[in-house]
Amino acid sequence: MITLALACALAGCAQAGDHDYQGEGEEPAQVASMFPTPVTKADYEDAVHLTSDCMGKTKVQLVNYGWDPIDQQGMILIYRAPGVPKAEVSDTARKCRAQHLDAVEARYKHDHEAFMAPKLMKIVQGCLTTKGISLTGQERNPEDLLEAVPEDKLVDLLDCVHPNANKLYPGLPIEFP
Repeated sequence: MITLALACALAGCAQAGDHDYQGEGEEPAQVASMFPTPVTKADYEDAVHLTSDCMGKTKVQLVNYGWDPIDQQGMILIYRAPGVPKAEVSDTARKCRAQHLDAVEARYKHDHEAFMAPKLMKIVQGCLTTKGISLTGQERNPEDLLEAVPEDKLVDLLDCVHPNANKLYPGLPIEFP
């Protein structure tokens, strides 16, 4: 699995992301063509490990909070370097991600449908039902919830997701929508 990330890094197939480091920039078809087989969770985790090792050679530390419970499309990664200028931290993160993670992450997102952590989804669905918002019960991911909840009830959706995610995953930086 590490060989997949290394092969991509050696081939120079990754593009640096911007400051949010979400692995954006490649079209899905371009990303899919970079890898002969789908990217697995293990491939993604190996790429994160390589990114962390790359940063470890600098003053920047990668803090991995694990898989994002909102959509399971990637890991929540934070970059820390006390006393180091923000531009230097961003540059280091961008270079290491470009070498080891960005293309793997983009392909992972291409290969795997987003889904909210089942326990969180169940709680959010119950919360929305309590607020009088009808759901089909077939919602699996953030996009499904955003489509199911009327626009004028978006605040209710946010009130169901954020507090419950923070309760289930204390200390985890949650982004929704």
